[in-house]
Amino acid sequence: VVHHDFASGLALIRLPDRGLPALSLRRLEGLALGEETFIVASVGEGAARVSNGAVSYIGPFDANWEYVLDRAVMTTAMNPGLGGGPLLDALGRVIGVVSLNLNEIGRFSLVVPAEYYLEATDRFLTRGRPTSTPGRAWLGIFSYAMKEHVVIAGLLPGGPGEQAGLKAGDVILAVDGDQVHDRRTFYQLLWRRRPGDEVTLEVFRGRQVQTVRVASGDIEAFFA
Repeated sequence: VVHHDFASGLALIRLPDRGLPALSLRRLEGLALGEETFIVASVGEGAARVSNGAVSYIGPFDANWEYVLDRAVMTTAMNPGLGGGPLLDALGRVIGVVSLNLNEIGRFSLVVPAEYYLEATDRFLTRGRPTSTPGRAWLGIFSYAMKEHVVIAGLLPGGPGEQAGLKAGDVILAVDGDQVHDRRTFYQLLWRRRPGDEVTLEVFRGRQVQTVRVASGDIEAFFA
């Protein structure tokens, strides 16, 4: 693995062989809802399967593991195998990398656009962050939105949130004094801070509001 970009979820790997055929990458510009797409997925032992569908969504996406894409693609093509396969258009160009099957909101597959790599090729090749993109605070929590609030669903063992005493079921009310009403806002407030900064959370727990101070971490360092 040359570089794993936790912000987008993409990774760059180096193959030992040279001169292998390669597919071209496609940017999202011009991609339309309803456009035909294909997923090619490995099912192990050198076998692969193909699934077809249509582009059903192009836009922002946030997930429960402190993850946001300002541009994501969803397709009705269901991933027939392992994650990490390409989503192709009718001309065989790679639109992006298949990440998740989103069965909880319907029969869709989430795709991380290939243009995230095209926009940061140097960073992937040099295994690091550009100076214009400093690290962002990370708590190691999983969360879901409920009635204009964000609730902690779980914590990564050994992560900053667990070490600070956050608990599953805590309702996050504010970050550094700013109120939280949805998960995207929570992430935006959190990411104003950098790894190592103290983040002050107001949480509702056991019928009372409590203040929890978390020494935020760096996700890349944690999983290094």
